[in-house]
Amino acid sequence: MSAQAESKLLEAVRDRIRSQTSLRDAQVEMEYDELPPAGADDVFVAVMPGTVLRGDPEYGGHAVISKRYGVEVAIIFKIGRRPRDRRRNLYQSNADSVNAVAELIEDVIDANYDLLTVANTALSAAVGEGFIEPLTFAGYSPLRTVGAEYFTDSGDAAHGLVRKISFAGAHYLEVRT
Repeated sequence: MSAQAESKLLEAVRDRIRSQTSLRDAQVEMEYDELPPAGADDVFVAVMPGTVLRGDPEYGGHAVISKRYGVEVAIIFKIGRRPRDRRRNLYQSNADSVNAVAELIEDVIDANYDLLTVANTALSAAVGEGFIEPLTFAGYSPLRTVGAEYFTDSGDAAHGLVRKISFAGAHYLEVRT
């Protein structure tokens, strides 16, 4: 079960963003490399694994697996082809849109116990096992610009903006057998 904990948590985050925002299913996907897939819309959200840390030792010592999982969510806005001297205004005008999506995602994921229920159900976790504490908002990365190489399907010189949201601390327990 422990081997599947991360993937089930990622699926629960993806599904929560899909169901609680106006983003279409095709705009929110698990992507392990942060790059939008070929043919992605101009707005794409990539749900990715975050840091996994050792959990709390007071939960049964070596008899219990205790880990804290993190999740990264990248918001990717493709802006399109523009000469370098005309990109600044596009970046500035789109930055507020990126931040609005980031705040919406923060609101639907931060400290949400429904996510744990979904992940634990998918894991078929026993009572007292599985995720026992939710993901909590840990911060935003700096907003950054990306070039055409980021958008693999783009035959033009598309550019874009990316901001990552970090969530941490989803506490997972499992009794060793």
